[in-house]
Amino acid sequence: VLTGGNGAQFLDYFGVTVAISGNVIVVGAPSRTVNTALNAGTAYVFVSSNGVWTQLTELYGSNVAGARFGSAVTMSGNTIAIGASGDTASGVASGAVYIYVYYPATGVLIQQGPPLTRPPGLSYNGHPATNCPGYSEPVDAQFGGAVAIDGDTVLIGAAGDAGYIYDPSVPCWTSAGGGGAFFFSRTGITWSFVNWVNGQQNDTYQDGFGVSVSLSGNLAVVGSPNLTVSGYQKAGMAHVYYRSASTLWYLQNDLLASSTDYQNNINLQMGSSVAISGTTILVGAPGKTSSGGYYSAGAAIVFV
Repeated sequence: VLTGGNGAQFLDYFGVTVAISGNVIVVGAPSRTVNTALNAGTAYVFVSSNGVWTQLTELYGSNVAGARFGSAVTMSGNTIAIGASGDTASGVASGAVYIYVYYPATGVLIQQGPPLTRPPGLSYNGHPATNCPGYSEPVDAQFGGAVAIDGDTVLIGAAGDAGYIYDPSVPCWTSAGGGGAFFFSRTGITWSFVNWVNGQQNDTYQDGFGVSVSLSGNLAVVGSPNLTVSGYQKAGMAHVYYRSASTLWYLQNDLLASSTDYQNNINLQMGSSVAISGTTILVGAPGKTSSGGYYSAGAAIVFV
């Protein structure tokens, strides 16, 4: 059993997020107090030698109250990505993601560049968000609340992001609060923003788009579990994106439950969790009622 080695505190929530790759484990403790800063959060890295796991280090983010460093953790090879959904690295409490690389030959773990943050003044299809009347950069975007990494690509969910729905009368993308997801790529040791996606025509207030994300090669999946579908509230769905030849990511299709599932389940919340391997996609629907009539018994839906 692994525990934090620097003194457990009340409500650290050590273990609420975990990731493993080879002989390295990362464990998030996003509610841990750091230097009196409540919910600043930390993450612990463990390595295995001859079957014995030992703590390599405890990682810290900005150490500001409410940063929730460790709210998401993921690994690909020797690269670690850690989300801090309330971090202020961008100047507002919209979140950040910290990237680290582990070098097994020396046992050294090094942060790779500054934390990734939500790019300001986003535009979509040539229509900048800053054209919208009363636009301001979103606070509490929860950027880093979900993170996926595959090789040199990181996908970051921001379920509290403003999202945008195109309004041709302005023209701009008007805030809908539906959430967003952001792609970054690495060249050498430098991470750069590629593009962002949201629920587009499906986008409505507090859809939770980006609460779950997953990556595999040139495909990505983003969940929006609170989306209203055919009039059914919090029915949810998942969205599949593909990487084009230009390296930008575009919507391929939406994954839906059956019409019966939407009709017979209150708050199905499909898309609360997502996973992809190759072209096989798994989508969680924790609100599904079981065949025995047990409310919110839950289900996982496979798409191939």
